[in-house]
Amino acid sequence: MILSFWFSIDYIDYVSENYDGILLLMLPVAMKRNEKIKIKGVISYKLYHNIVHNTMKLFSIMFEECKHYIEIDADGFSHGENYNNIAIGCGLSCGVDSLNCLEDNYFSETGPYRITHVTNFNTGGSGTKIQYEKRVQNVNNFVKNTSLVLLNVDSNLYEINLDHGRYHALKNLSVVLLFQKLFKRYYYSSAFSYQDCKIFSKCLDIAYSDPILIHLFSTENLEFVSYGCQYKRNEKVLQISKQPLSYEFLDVCINGAFVEFNTERKLNCSFCSKCMRTMVVFDYCKKLDNYKKVFDLDKYNYQKEEYLQKLNPNDTLEKEIIDLLKI
Repeated sequence: MILSFWFSIDYIDYVSENYDGILLLMLPVAMKRNEKIKIKGVISYKLYHNIVHNTMKLFSIMFEECKHYIEIDADGFSHGENYNNIAIGCGLSCGVDSLNCLEDNYFSETGPYRITHVTNFNTGGSGTKIQYEKRVQNVNNFVKNTSLVLLNVDSNLYEINLDHGRYHALKNLSVVLLFQKLFKRYYYSSAFSYQDCKIFSKCLDIAYSDPILIHLFSTENLEFVSYGCQYKRNEKVLQISKQPLSYEFLDVCINGAFVEFNTERKLNCSFCSKCMRTMVVFDYCKKLDNYKKVFDLDKYNYQKEEYLQKLNPNDTLEKEIIDLLKI
């Protein structure tokens, strides 16, 4: 297949000649097939070194289909370029993790690590084209209330046979690597706390490995930072409640049908697992009324008790709710 990316012509001069993003994206595909990667171009030596000595070993532990160590052959290596890349970025979905990252590194930061750009990529996790476009519009409306710059990239990465839950970090960061002439530092918002992060076999969500894995995708020009693991999810929810923009733009819903066909004024369905999990914490912290623009509080109150009774103590994030409420 031919990989395609669509973005504003304004960013064309920031695209790197390196094939680092393609290397990262193709690594699990080649490991599954036990095939050599041949790149007719230049790749970062730092990224190559990390893949050979660390990343493939971690993949072989986490993903049973990636058991083969494969060869990587490129025309040459780069050891750092004078790109004058100064942007600090992070992904923005307007979910809890990304808003928490912004709260710390944009709204509360004034130093050299302050975020300047946010990104939103269509790499397979946004549902249908309509769902993706609706979510991007909400992100765009959020950004209009800040000094941030939004880089939006559409792609056909969903056509690659890589389960999004298991490989989303690779898919998203492979796109960031295309823009090494823009970004010098990029925060990847992590879902789990340090206490819950680990490397284990048959991993269904690569996010469990974020603080161990993400930095290994860095190059001489671009530093990747896993951010948010210092918080439990409940702490993040409380943290973002300090930011009034979250009252209008918080988008946590995983109910794709609701997002696609929704004609209501609420952004979130208010009854899927992620909606309920988030609303319970807001409720506990006496912040729920602030979110009446994005949640249907009547729906929440109707099913709250049933939801609490079905919480699974074996689910990392639902256990946090159980511990919080002392159920």
